[in-house]
Amino acid sequence: MSPFTAMGTSLDELLDLSLDELSNYTLTTMARKAQRVRDVAAAGYVISREDIHRSGALSIPEALRMVPGMEVAQLSGNRWAVSARGLNERFSNKLLVLIDGRNIYSPIFSGPLWEDQNLLMEDIERIEVVRGPGAALWGSNAVNGVINIVTRNARDTEETLISTRVDNHGGGRIAGRVGTQLGASEYLRAYALMQSGGAQPNADPTIRDASGWQARRAGFRFDGLIDGAQLTVSGNVFANRAGDIWQVPMPGSQQNPYLNLTENSFGFDTGARITTRTADDHELSVQTYINYNRMRTGELQAERTELAVDAQLRTVLGRHDVIWGLDYRWLDDRFDTQMPFEVSPASADYGRLGAFVHDEITLVPDTLKWIVGTKIEQDERSGFNWQPNTRLIWTPAEHITLWGAVSRAVRTLSRTETDMTLAIEGVRSGALWIQPLIRREGGRISPEKATTYELGFRQEPSADFRYDIAFYHTRYHDLRTVHSEGYSCPAGVPAIPFPGAPAVPGCAPNTITPYVLLEAHLHNQSILESTGIEASVNWQVKPWWRMHLNYTNQRLEAPTTNDPIARVERERVLGASPRYQVGLRSSMNVASGQKFDLLLRHVAKLRHGDIPAYTAVDAAYHVAVSEELELSVIGKNLFDDRHPEFKNSVPDTPTAEIERSVHLIATLCF
Repeated sequence: MSPFTAMGTSLDELLDLSLDELSNYTLTTMARKAQRVRDVAAAGYVISREDIHRSGALSIPEALRMVPGMEVAQLSGNRWAVSARGLNERFSNKLLVLIDGRNIYSPIFSGPLWEDQNLLMEDIERIEVVRGPGAALWGSNAVNGVINIVTRNARDTEETLISTRVDNHGGGRIAGRVGTQLGASEYLRAYALMQSGGAQPNADPTIRDASGWQARRAGFRFDGLIDGAQLTVSGNVFANRAGDIWQVPMPGSQQNPYLNLTENSFGFDTGARITTRTADDHELSVQTYINYNRMRTGELQAERTELAVDAQLRTVLGRHDVIWGLDYRWLDDRFDTQMPFEVSPASADYGRLGAFVHDEITLVPDTLKWIVGTKIEQDERSGFNWQPNTRLIWTPAEHITLWGAVSRAVRTLSRTETDMTLAIEGVRSGALWIQPLIRREGGRISPEKATTYELGFRQEPSADFRYDIAFYHTRYHDLRTVHSEGYSCPAGVPAIPFPGAPAVPGCAPNTITPYVLLEAHLHNQSILESTGIEASVNWQVKPWWRMHLNYTNQRLEAPTTNDPIARVERERVLGASPRYQVGLRSSMNVASGQKFDLLLRHVAKLRHGDIPAYTAVDAAYHVAVSEELELSVIGKNLFDDRHPEFKNSVPDTPTAEIERSVHLIATLCF
């Protein structure tokens, strides 16, 4: 089989498909069932395998740059900040990420570790993205969006694949995959990869650059029919090592040094999913999996084990298409820490039980549908939460769709938020060093909540032109923020006689210590509002040339505060997302077996970290040398020597400058 064949449609033929045919690509994430993108009552987007290949995306975050409304910023060599609709950070805590329905959202850090998700890109079938709440089906943390990475069925990967990549900074990748048919309807594939890359230079030349990174990964997938039921079993294991730089405040030395650290991570997952039809023609699906991750950076080590089982049943009763289900997750985490980052208790385990119901009601056949549902969860740490939504989708004509939605979603807090005591960047005030210290809350704060209103319109006025627009307004409340409680003297630090010194709790009268603590706690007294528009246009300019245009504009607003630490946190949150983004992608079949794609993206400035606006151009050129061999040249950031994209503060790391890079790829498939 040719390496350039996808679902029976070669990449050469992709541009010959009409936009109407492309809009028939299915998306399962929004309703837990297969739907055409045009029929989804949400801001849905599908990145196909062809899109990933043609764009030259070397990682999942890079592929997500094609989606309107997604914020993707590279922090360093293999570090990313990815979010939807604002509130971006390395651990984007309001975005739920799934791989084949398996939840990879880490409850330790409140977000996915993108550097650990170094999948074999050739084995990704599609990436489904739903911007906006998906909590009514998927539960907590699906506040601003859901990403489901769908890997290929083993039936479609019988061939052997070998791929190598090198770049101009000394990095590269070697990967291999083999597939085979085991029986009449049973298939198996296995893969392994190794890749590495260099560190990006720091914008501040006084800080020594981090070292590079290396990643290893292997896994398998089995697909088959067992007594008429579709069975999928998969497993993966990875081991990564990467240089990192964290700011580690040292109150005793009255400094905030950046330390070069090494992050070592290891993990594995395995799971199974079975889908069948019952005797009364109901569709039943049961999935179970286990995730294990261990990460050590400097003196901080975190370890997580997660067991989950998810069952759903779908039935059609007249005008009602009903899906309901139950799920249970058990999590165990363990920390090995010391100040300035200390988690107590060091270990904890807890369970989360959930149930959902989703009803799609046909009010007018082929024209008007009303969707209503909710998910309820009982969490040993977060208590009881309910997350309802209601949606309406109207199709007045075959190629016109209007939809609206009102949703409620919840974000549960991680142990590093509720059980950690940490020192943050200290400051000097006159002769006195002030060291802020955020003490653990012991679970006294409640989950964050959001209510979102959405309105969307999509139309395909001709077979060569299609556009999609979504408006949204979200009100977040009970947001986590910091409350200062006043100054205190540190215990065990000798005091110095100083007549007339101001009175500080814990200090003897007329004495002063080398530094004082600014005590603070997390609380739930913050609100924030987000308003935005997301638009995308697809235009088939010529049979061999397609253009994609994306535009996003958003505004974040939050009340001002006089609290010194809360004010810094407010500015970080509001300033970490661009006011607008523009993306333009051109896909051309320049000759038989030759494809050329350009991706231009412009990102507005970020106030946090003083990141200037930038425009980047990426290019990908693929040529099929033979039926089995393809050569590719990928260029990143071609017209700019280097630029910063993000200033991370959780944890605080120096700003890196992302350099221009060129990658050469050879792919053999036989």
